[in-house]
Amino acid sequence: MFSVQSLVELLKAIAKVTLVGIVSYLVLVYFLPETLGLTFQSVELSIAHGIDIVIWSFIFVSLALALIAAIDVPFQVWSHKEKLKMTKQEVKDEFKQQEGDPLVRGRIRQMQRQAAMNRMMSDVPNADVIITNPTHFSVALKYDQAGGVRRYYWPKVVILLR
Repeated sequence: MFSVQSLVELLKAIAKVTLVGIVSYLVLVYFLPETLGLTFQSVELSIAHGIDIVIWSFIFVSLALALIAAIDVPFQVWSHKEKLKMTKQEVKDEFKQQEGDPLVRGRIRQMQRQAAMNRMMSDVPNADVIITNPTHFSVALKYDQAGGVRRYYWPKVVILLR
């Protein structure tokens, strides 16, 4: 209820009322002699002058309101764009919601690596040859040759990480 936005809206409302009030007062002061002179004119002529005074009053007050709108509309557009912007925390929360919690994603990746390692380790006993380098990695190769027909296959390479 008490925020910067409500204070700005209050000040804008006070400025609008003040501007329209000043313009209305100036229009009344300007047309006061003609308004007082309506009583001394014939009915038809006073109605015509009265309508003329009302039309000009309406035009001047409308111009004041147009001035208010010309100032207020760009401010409202800017204010709306600012309200649409997200804070850093909102961006983080949205990313978590879309992509999932980083801790959960890390745990899933760890489980996937573990499953891949288990598959690799289960293929090692079936390998025809294992080439090792004592410091970095080992490679297990298996050559598959189907029943007497000579076929060449790319070897299935398994890299064992130490």
